[in-house]
Amino acid sequence: MRKQIARWLQKVYINNPLLFVDRWSFVHIVTGFLLMKYFQSFSILLAILVSWELFEFVVIKSGSKFFRKESMKDTVWDVIFGILGGSLAVSGAVFFYQF
Repeated sequence: MRKQIARWLQKVYINNPLLFVDRWSFVHIVTGFLLMKYFQSFSILLAILVSWELFEFVVIKSGSKFFRKESMKDTVWDVIFGILGGSLAVSGAVFFYQF
């Protein structure tokens, strides 16, 4: 079941020299949104997002197959999408959450 979900999330929508978007991108947006709602600090949000990506990198480099290998572009966009989610939380652009 975990592999089926992981495969589904790995569907790539955009992969060009500047941008990488897959279904995980939406997970990162939601995660950034929820983390910002909880911590209410961009510094903490950024620290968590970058720490997570570093953790993934270390686990992959250790030879574990738990995470799939990512390109640097994918990793950078994961953090950017997390920040985007945090920005949405702060801006109130997602007003449905408040109801």
